[in-house]
Amino acid sequence: MIPTPEQAWDLLCEFNEGGFHRKHARTVGDVLRWFAQELGFGQDADFWEAVGILHDLDFEQWPDQHCVKSQELMEARDIDPAMIRAAARLGIPCAIHESNAIPGLTTRLLENHTDLIMVGFEECRKNYKHPDKVMVTGTPVRGDFFLLTRKEAKRKLGVDDGRPLIVSFFGSLGAEEMNREMAQFLALEVKNGLPFHHVHGAGAIGCRHMSGYLAEAGMDLSRTPELEVREYIHNMCELMRAADLVICRAGASTISELTALGVPAIIIPSPNVTHNHQESNARVLSDAGGALLVLEKDSSGQLLYDEACRILRDEDRRRNMSAAMASLGNIDASEKIYGAVMALRRPVGK
Repeated sequence: MIPTPEQAWDLLCEFNEGGFHRKHARTVGDVLRWFAQELGFGQDADFWEAVGILHDLDFEQWPDQHCVKSQELMEARDIDPAMIRAAARLGIPCAIHESNAIPGLTTRLLENHTDLIMVGFEECRKNYKHPDKVMVTGTPVRGDFFLLTRKEAKRKLGVDDGRPLIVSFFGSLGAEEMNREMAQFLALEVKNGLPFHHVHGAGAIGCRHMSGYLAEAGMDLSRTPELEVREYIHNMCELMRAADLVICRAGASTISELTALGVPAIIIPSPNVTHNHQESNARVLSDAGGALLVLEKDSSGQLLYDEACRILRDEDRRRNMSAAMASLGNIDASEKIYGAVMALRRPVGK
């Protein structure tokens, strides 16, 4: 069965209650519909819109089984599993954008059938059987990240008193262990005289437990306006633009934003992802000198605090990390991807 966009939406809503995930699904569906119409395949627009709506079907409830659980859910509804292969057999040009350093299951299955594989970094090319098909485009970053200069962002946020700004987050849902460590980190900042401004995004699930972690660490944030804990960071563009150091996971979008902005980072990749791809993402940045990689099994609030202090108190190191991070960035990724896809166009029926 090939679901209509309406049926795909009903299925998505069955497993996703959060507004963020629903909005993201709708956006991706609209984008795929636009491309289908733009490239001369308007008759398949409903098909591609449904694909976009369902691409993160499992993420809200089963983030650790992302792209695995969704297959089970769709197979249970008898949804056709051969969409892209069928398109390739019909002679429709096929392009894949793989944001992670390690190609995912879909990319690996389709590598022999696709015309073009777009990747985030040159270091990714070695992971493909057909490196001649690979084009480095980067991953698009919203233009909102560049509306302000770093100095303007600091002034707007009220963090321009000379103290560095740390921004930390571990996904929209949060991460239990990392939230616990961030509570310890915040307590150390208080103990050492509040040397930094710090905004931490605890996540939709993680925020429910954050008050307990803060209490365990002896923290009372009402007395420390320099330190903030939020469920979700809605002004991420401004905060990352103003940040002197980011502490985070190594998801594809995050590393693209870090490199585009040239922000030094301490990265603790999630160990609960397919093929450990976040560690591979992080190593691209750490090998270039833009980030410090810390495995979660080795991490602690004390270790992260000590490493943050070493980076933020060494101006030369921070400047070198920023330059190394920026050297990996592709701020024109959207234009590169659009140009590459449009170049693949060929007349209908050819």
